Amino acid sequence: MKENKFLKNTLLLAFASIISKMIGFLFKVPLTNMVGAKGIGLFNYSHTLYTIIISFFIAGVPIAMSKMIAERIAQKKYDEAHRIFKLSFVSLFFIGILIGLLLITITDFFIGLIWPDETYFVLFGLGFAPFFVAMSSCFKGYFMGLQNTKAPAIAQIVDAFGRLIFGLGLTYILLNKMNYLAVIGAAIGVTSGSFLGLIVYVIYYLIIRKSLYAGLIQEKLLSWKTSNWKLMKELLIYAMPISIGALAGSLIIFTDSFMVPKELALLGLDEGSITIQYGNLTSVWMVVNLPLAALIALSNNWMPKISELKIKKKSKELLSYFENSIIWTLYLVLPSIVGLYFLSEEIMILIFPNILDSKQLLEILSFSVGFMGVNQMLVTTLQGLGEMKKPIRHLFIGTIFKVILNYILIGKLGVNGAAIATVFSYGLITILNAKSVFSIIGYKRVKLSNYLIPLISSFIMYILIAVLKKIIMTLDLGGNFSTVIIILISGISYMGCMIIGNKITKLFF
Repeated sequence: MKENKFLKNTLLLAFASIISKMIGFLFKVPLTNMVGAKGIGLFNYSHTLYTIIISFFIAGVPIAMSKMIAERIAQKKYDEAHRIFKLSFVSLFFIGILIGLLLITITDFFIGLIWPDETYFVLFGLGFAPFFVAMSSCFKGYFMGLQNTKAPAIAQIVDAFGRLIFGLGLTYILLNKMNYLAVIGAAIGVTSGSFLGLIVYVIYYLIIRKSLYAGLIQEKLLSWKTSNWKLMKELLIYAMPISIGALAGSLIIFTDSFMVPKELALLGLDEGSITIQYGNLTSVWMVVNLPLAALIALSNNWMPKISELKIKKKSKELLSYFENSIIWTLYLVLPSIVGLYFLSEEIMILIFPNILDSKQLLEILSFSVGFMGVNQMLVTTLQGLGEMKKPIRHLFIGTIFKVILNYILIGKLGVNGAAIATVFSYGLITILNAKSVFSIIGYKRVKLSNYLIPLISSFIMYILIAVLKKIIMTLDLGGNFSTVIIILISGISYMGCMIIGNKITKLFF
């Protein structure tokens, strides 16, 4: 029963993440095509800094809360579980206000140093979003710790719809008057979506609030065994390393936001051309991040579960869950790599017809999907096991490696050099985290048949893509229509191979 509940919660979050990513695509694809590479480059300068600040100050809190609350529930310390929520709420209320002010005031440094002056207006449009995100994070951590994923799933989708409707709507209204600066409307849309997501959490909490308090009072568990200070200290100890670990993707991308313009300027490119090149890079990142949505949901739900298994000292069950998580990660990332690499040109033309010369960027960054996906699960495992410092150490090693490679490769290969540096840096981080996980949990049992299924299925998918491309070229069908057909057929064939492979494995192994 517990395993079924865990699986349902995980699938619900994964489904919500995929839907929100798809909505996010419906937001960013038309936005990019409306404002062009220069406009989206301007937006992504600002949004990357926004993501960095949110990751550092807020991202670790809901994960730390879910871990602590899950542990208290397992120990039947329900009073402490609810107090963790209340203390986090007060703290994040003030943190949200402070980082909103920080986001606006810190802009002068970056704009004066490396970014265009127009970046300020985009950042101002994002100024109120950190407060709404901070409050939503508190509710999310609470519900995740209770293994109630309905509210986080609904809020995530509503947030994405808010960005889509308000962001695109405002950008469209401003487009004729402001040209590429109309992207300010998209920044306001991000803030609007965050606000609507918070409204969902508040409504859901008010609906179930009475039942939560009633259960505590009936069981007379409103005792104060652990002081508020100790609970806050524990939350901080867990949250800070997780927040720093959450910087992995953002920090590596952030290095590109100031290194790419600087290095391209040394090659003689003007400010407009540099912004376009950076816009191309970040547009490709949108495509690369799409298949990772389900993995992020899986890993977020994995955190409280692994904490619970550790507290209960169920080492065999822990190993089983870990092996399954790695297998499911491979099921998701391997076909993504194959599709993105061998259909790179077709996908970019389908999604971003106005973004030119991005085929090679997508081919290069497709390999980062594998490293990022596996690394996401490894980092979550280490955090659930209480190993907070190791992922941080590995992150900074990888970031230093990224900076060194950027200096070497961008000057020789342009923006493609930054993409190659990203792949190698993620590869290094993944190897270091894998070594740490295996040394802690003693993972030695490798059932090759489980790992062969996604590998063979992905290889069959590659062959099918190659054959379909030749057939469709012969038939001379429409470019975008043929791309959609190839994606659908190859995706269905992969799922079929996966299902058949699992059935054969159960029969003979």
